[in-house]
Amino acid sequence: MYAPTNARWEDGPAVERWVNRCLCYGMFGTNVRTYSHEKGKIKYYYPAVYQRDQRLFDWFVPKVRLLSRAGWEPVTCARASGEKVLVERYGSGDKVYLAIMSEADSPQDCVLTVDLGSLGFDPSDHPHRLRIDEMAQGTPLGLTTPGQVALRLEPHKTCVIAIQKA
Repeated sequence: MYAPTNARWEDGPAVERWVNRCLCYGMFGTNVRTYSHEKGKIKYYYPAVYQRDQRLFDWFVPKVRLLSRAGWEPVTCARASGEKVLVERYGSGDKVYLAIMSEADSPQDCVLTVDLGSLGFDPSDHPHRLRIDEMAQGTPLGLTTPGQVALRLEPHKTCVIAIQKA
């Protein structure tokens, strides 16, 4: 994946939304280093911003690496209820990741419906021999029928759901 840059680095909440979008799409991203000429000197603003966002990037980098290594898949085999909800799939075989993000401006409840059979999982294995966890936000999952997961999506936050054989 390429590394998009964020030109709105001065705005902390905008950086957090942008980082979550990068995670949903499995892209490495960074803030743009800008400078101004002040009395003939180049003044970099980035160090202060880095300190502000260090925890955010410490959270982001391991997760985007995981998704990148798993590999983006063009067919999600999943759909989500709700408004302005994005779903992307990474990986195949015994472990699949689904990145899900709400672009809505308020929290919303969502049901993620996953076609377990198309992903190579036996739907009858749910919930005893399949493990389904959310690993990015600590969002509790409500496991309903095989292939359905209920969760609450916070605005502009990406959840990463791991589905694997137990």
